[in-house]
Amino acid sequence: MGILEAFGILILVAVAIAFLSSSMEKAKESKLVHKGAIPPYTGYNEDEIRKLKVDGYETIAIKRIRRGYEKPKKCSLKKAVQVYDAL
Repeated sequence: MGILEAFGILILVAVAIAFLSSSMEKAKESKLVHKGAIPPYTGYNEDEIRKLKVDGYETIAIKRIRRGYEKPKKCSLKKAVQVYDAL
């Protein structure tokens, strides 16, 4: 096996793991919304973000900040973490 083939396989595995991880996060959020543990996403709302932070849902809170903090585009992960820490 050549170096390029090994590198290609490594990249393919990394992409697959990232996709699976993202899918699991979406499924987790969907399950929590369905159970009523967290409110569904309706836009950037600091009160909801604070509640998610208190309840320990850091990744969901940061994802919601990224989605709605800067419109019409997503804000950077670094800025979302800064906003999360400031709340």
